[in-house]
Amino acid sequence: MNKVLIAGGTGLIGRHLTRKLLDSGYTVHILSRSKRQSTADNLHYFVWDINKTFIDSQAFDGVKFVINLAGSGIGAQRWTESYKRVIVKSRVNGTRLLFEHIKSLNISIDKYIAASAIGYYGTTTADRIFTEEDAPGHDFLAEVTQAWEQEALLFETIGIKTVLMRTGVVFDRSGGAFPKIYKPVQSRMGAVLGSGQQMIPWIHIDDMVYAYVFMLEQDLAGTYNIVAPNPVNNKVLTHTIAKILHRTIWLPRIPGFVLKLILGEQAMLALEGCAVSSEKLSRAGFSFKYPQLEEALQDLLKPH
Repeated sequence: MNKVLIAGGTGLIGRHLTRKLLDSGYTVHILSRSKRQSTADNLHYFVWDINKTFIDSQAFDGVKFVINLAGSGIGAQRWTESYKRVIVKSRVNGTRLLFEHIKSLNISIDKYIAASAIGYYGTTTADRIFTEEDAPGHDFLAEVTQAWEQEALLFETIGIKTVLMRTGVVFDRSGGAFPKIYKPVQSRMGAVLGSGQQMIPWIHIDDMVYAYVFMLEQDLAGTYNIVAPNPVNNKVLTHTIAKILHRTIWLPRIPGFVLKLILGEQAMLALEGCAVSSEKLSRAGFSFKYPQLEEALQDLLKPH
């Protein structure tokens, strides 16, 4: 069975994807910053260090696909100038390290699949739907994503089929942005943020994982938006969560200036958002398990 190398395999998406690949019979190699013990016969960990430009070359033994999910969390902490540099370096330098290693050792792989983000289009609220053909934005996240993608496209220069996965807001109960969205509503402290009109290009974690497997198994290359086909705005999302959790939204909207005082520049993640099309992904043959928000939330918020 094919071997897959995942950089960033211990993060939110990586953990779910690894489980799915193992269940599907793949052998998975994971690049980790520290040595870990394998928990399955077809799962192996290898050390890499972006700052020291080191990768254990054995990680590539027999590997046919490389998936790069590595990157420090966009919402993990306040965007100080030093943390913004961490966000950039963890993505750009990590991608460059993989490329240089594969190129210098003449490692033969069939496909390179790179995480990217819908932040490419700019964090803005606009009366339009963005597609893969649209020009990039000009804010911090747009610049980060452009630099990230430019590094990934280097793989094409050495003849490796490359896929860019422009990912939306991944909804998973156990981590990422979603708990920060639903838990205030659950505790009866939820409120619409800012105007409430900012779009949320969301995707259920299961569909996120299926999209990566789909790209592994299909003869595809290029850039794809990985979002559900039915984005909603912040107001609709907040009230739909409240409906499913049998809660009432009684607090007034939280003004944008309040979030900006608390979060600084990072407040744009909560206050701005655009609609993004997944039509190209659907035309390629991908079928969403959770195309509609309410059914996705019913699954994510069901009692354990």
